Amino acid sequence: MFLVFPVGSDHERDRAPVATLALIGANAAVFSLLALLGEPATKATFERLGYAPADPGPLPILAHLFLHANLLHLAGNMVFLWAFGPDLEDDLGPKRFLGLYLLCGLAAILGHDLFVRIFQPAMLAERTIGSSGAISGLIGFHVIRFFRFRLRVYYLIFLVVYVRQGLGWVPSLLFVGLWFAVQLAASLTSTRAIASEVAYWAHAAGFLAGLGMALGTRQIRRGSAELWLSRGRDRFRSGKWWQALEAYQHLEKADPGSALAAAEQARCWELLRKPDQAQTLFAEAIRRLLARQDVAGACDVYLEVATA
Repeated sequence: MFLVFPVGSDHERDRAPVATLALIGANAAVFSLLALLGEPATKATFERLGYAPADPGPLPILAHLFLHANLLHLAGNMVFLWAFGPDLEDDLGPKRFLGLYLLCGLAAILGHDLFVRIFQPAMLAERTIGSSGAISGLIGFHVIRFFRFRLRVYYLIFLVVYVRQGLGWVPSLLFVGLWFAVQLAASLTSTRAIASEVAYWAHAAGFLAGLGMALGTRQIRRGSAELWLSRGRDRFRSGKWWQALEAYQHLEKADPGSALAAAEQARCWELLRKPDQAQTLFAEAIRRLLARQDVAGACDVYLEVATA
């Protein structure tokens, strides 16, 4: 048996994941409250607030995201939320992150609704619960925005009596690609089943919604800019100024009008003893900063030039 699930990434964050922790706390609180109320109250809540295609409504569309069948169901979803949520919250901010989460949850449940109506009409009255559809959307958005990063994964290998476990790193594209392949295969297989305990089409629909929103808002360009900036700085620190310059020129293409791209290219030209090119690009960096009304940043670059 082989188990693997993500626990984080190597993306450095600047802010605490308050919204992500709030979502995890809300899910845990709802689960704990229902556990305290007992099985009859839990079943009644699922019947009232779980989403059923035969009885759709605005309250179940939102409420089903915070209901989980058992502790394993809750823990699995929260682990994935913690692995992908903080990076997106750090980049988008808490409000837009929560908006993305809810939009992905909406797309996921609508995808599930359509699938059930077409392939499993016997399940029209069955209630669907869980946040996995919304989290799948976060995964789709994350793999576009942070495609260059690696995921930290926990793995467990069990072969009869031999057990091996540990932590390792895998490329985000590889992990998410394999994960989605499993979800898609399960989704296609479930089209032949009369009923299904897992809403795989909600996973697939949520993932595709997140993927589409990331592509539609050009998140891949932001990820590319980060990639070239990181490569440029690594090469610059190693004294490879021509290679660093090339990376910063790619940064300029990925993020046209970037003051940072102009300033970093200027620093490379300066060290390559090309003062004319350096001065031209420093001046362009200052112009771009002033156009953004970043007077402090423009002053810093000017002082750098004057000191040099």
